[in-house]
Amino acid sequence: AFSAGSTIVMTDQGRILYEPFSLWNKEGLISPPDGVLETIGDKYPIWTGIIFKSFVIKFTNGLDSETGVCDLDFVSRIAAHYPFMVSKKTSAVCINHSDSSSQIARLSMYWPGWQKMMKNLTTDEELPSYLRNKIKKLLSNQIRELIFGVGVRSIKNRDFQQASTASKILFKELDALSKSKQLNCLLLSRKSDLIWRLMILFLTIRRKIKDATNTHRKNLQKKHGDLAMWLDTL
Repeated sequence: AFSAGSTIVMTDQGRILYEPFSLWNKEGLISPPDGVLETIGDKYPIWTGIIFKSFVIKFTNGLDSETGVCDLDFVSRIAAHYPFMVSKKTSAVCINHSDSSSQIARLSMYWPGWQKMMKNLTTDEELPSYLRNKIKKLLSNQIRELIFGVGVRSIKNRDFQQASTASKILFKELDALSKSKQLNCLLLSRKSDLIWRLMILFLTIRRKIKDATNTHRKNLQKKHGDLAMWLDTL
């Protein structure tokens, strides 16, 4: 149904962020229905490096704009029913610049649209029940992390209202009490500019430590960093 090559995601400054297929153990022909599990989470095939067969448009009725994450939904629905090819050879580069949707903290990108994507897959009666249960669990875990991440970035941007909404979604809709409490603790920073600045300092230091100890990303930078030379030609 489609052929996917490895897509390298990098900033416009040449910093390699991730390469989903570097996390795959499989390569070559991936068969349904379990193949869909490979497309969920950090391993999802980025459609910048995908060539689709034309028949998938009729099968899916095109993109579902209600999901908010049309690319993830589109690829996952196809992978649940048809075989696809995966190559770990670099086929595309995706530039994640400051105006990229993934860099802008907006809840509306994921919620409530994510619920529609989950419904598209978990109510598909052509899929076995065990698979639908696995999909639901994986997508639920993924959206918890995404909403929490939006909440943290919102606090950094002083968008405390959106961060508060993220906390409520985590608690009321996603059964993620721990993450909701973490956001609420961070939200205490809105009471004082000094507390907010200290909190930002803490988050920045934690991020730098995490990046410094991220061996996988360092290896990706070493492997694909030379692609940055092409940025000046864009």
